[in-house]
Amino acid sequence: MLCSRGVSPESDPVQPVEPPQPPAPAPDPGFVESLRQDYGAIRDRWLPIRDRSRRFLARFDPNDDPLAEPLTLLPLVVLFVALAFSVWTYWRWKFQPMQDLGHHIGLSAVVADYGRAGSIYPPLYDPPNPLNANALLYFVAGYAGKIIGVTPAVRLGMTFYLVGVPLANLYALRAFGRSAWGAVLSVPLVYNMNYVGGFANLLFAAPFMVLAIPVFHQMLEAPTRWRVRIAAILLICTFLAHAHAFLWTGALTFVLTLYHFVRALARSSAAVSLASDGTRTGGEARARLIGAAKVAMFAFAAALPSLLLFFNWYTFAFGSGKIQGAGTTGTVGIEQNFAAEFKTPSGLFHDLFAYALNIYTDDSDMIALYGLGGLALGAIAFSRLHHWRKPPVLEAAFAITVISYFFLPEAIASNPVVGSRQIGVSLWLFFSAIVTPVPARVSRFARFAVVAGIVLWTGDFLRTWYKHLVVFEQTEANGIEFVLEQTPYRQNLHMVKVSPDTSAIFAWKPNWHVDKYYMSDRFGQVPDNPAIVSTSSIRYRAGIDFHRITGHSADWSKWPEVWNNFELVLVHGWNPTRDQLAAATQHGVRIRKMGDWELWRKKGDWQTQGDGPAPRVP
Repeated sequence: MLCSRGVSPESDPVQPVEPPQPPAPAPDPGFVESLRQDYGAIRDRWLPIRDRSRRFLARFDPNDDPLAEPLTLLPLVVLFVALAFSVWTYWRWKFQPMQDLGHHIGLSAVVADYGRAGSIYPPLYDPPNPLNANALLYFVAGYAGKIIGVTPAVRLGMTFYLVGVPLANLYALRAFGRSAWGAVLSVPLVYNMNYVGGFANLLFAAPFMVLAIPVFHQMLEAPTRWRVRIAAILLICTFLAHAHAFLWTGALTFVLTLYHFVRALARSSAAVSLASDGTRTGGEARARLIGAAKVAMFAFAAALPSLLLFFNWYTFAFGSGKIQGAGTTGTVGIEQNFAAEFKTPSGLFHDLFAYALNIYTDDSDMIALYGLGGLALGAIAFSRLHHWRKPPVLEAAFAITVISYFFLPEAIASNPVVGSRQIGVSLWLFFSAIVTPVPARVSRFARFAVVAGIVLWTGDFLRTWYKHLVVFEQTEANGIEFVLEQTPYRQNLHMVKVSPDTSAIFAWKPNWHVDKYYMSDRFGQVPDNPAIVSTSSIRYRAGIDFHRITGHSADWSKWPEVWNNFELVLVHGWNPTRDQLAAATQHGVRIRKMGDWELWRKKGDWQTQGDGPAPRVP
């Protein structure tokens, strides 16, 4: 075959086929180079995700400064985790260490049940007025309580505070080009003296108050009809939620208006037309005056609706209405300086730490305070590396609020706590701006140090709060829910506080007003509530005998006025003698007991006939 094709065997020897050689192994890049390659691969996959998330978040970011750091996903994730934990600790237990919360739960029940058939409230209380100061929580929770129950509705209102203040701080920080990390710090700062005091109306007003400052500033910077309306709505909501919050918001917005007014008058003439010879035209002064007049006009337009509501309420609560109704705690007008009481300088400095910043009975709050102070000093020092383009409105609001503690009265007639509330308010307004990290382009180390401090302090505070809360629920609050859950509807209840009213865990008196949960859960009546105060948005009717017993003694069972006026008696910390127990069993029956709590019911037809069908309420 080969010869026939013209090829000789000698000229085409069979060549051996060599097996393919494996490729030479790549040189070992080394550990550091491997890490660099892995990091590069991860970075290549992450960068598109990061860019997409930033573009998405930019749609909702109120920041208008192109040179400010962008809103990123990581601080929002940390903020969400902190908020979720905070809300979970609140909803895990029904009874929280909030002294006056029961007061506000009780008056929310009045709104919820006032118009129902069989309600016991219309003969006792004047019709609730939604346009009064301190009424917003009662009406929101009252009408929502018609559907979901009053207690859950009020707790949703307090959740609005726990979540709303950090989110309002987030908006404020971004509106002024600050980092979103500061909002993370706002999550634990909501747990301050105002919270353990249970000032529910003030707490409900806090998100509106915090949000009103940046919105008012934006309105004066670039006024539009929409912004004027939003600012007016926020001021109205702040007034309806709480008078103190409204007055202080008004003070801050007034200072903000003065700042913009003066800035408009002193504005550079660079934007003002010049004559042909280069001299300033006569229109410069007119332009400045017009700009300043516009500032005043827009500020007045935003504030006018809430001011009208305020003056209508003030002339009644501090004027003709202060003696109207069956109240026992009246107001004093401006002619007598509101019966204001001031602390001495030494008292102010002592109570700053022992009262206004105190939330625990141990030293945990002071230890946290020292850590927060160190974090703030470090953040302030690092912030010197960077020039913030936006004016320091948030920082000024915080500083002015802190300073006001030293000048406002501690008490006025009808309100024993005024000035001390300002320290808690300052933590809302806007301590988060004080502890804000600089952009990474300025200093990566400085940014990392502040962010790490924020995360660590927030986590430690929430852990400490939870630890105290667990002990409180297992000891001092243990049994309250059990003894109250089987009470009959629409009866009168009196609470006897035999044991010491203070807590061994939290400051103030966490269980002082838990009896008002009977109003929210069973629409009963507990006389000791804020309807006795002339500044209350809900008042007792004139001439009625609501029979409020202020004495507390282990001999309560021997008092005829208890058994003559009340169907139910809630007792805390009672260790009766034989005679005291015999007097109680003579008039009533102990229907439930758990821990230090017990509930007695006056003997009557219910023992043989029962209570009948329960009313159709949530």
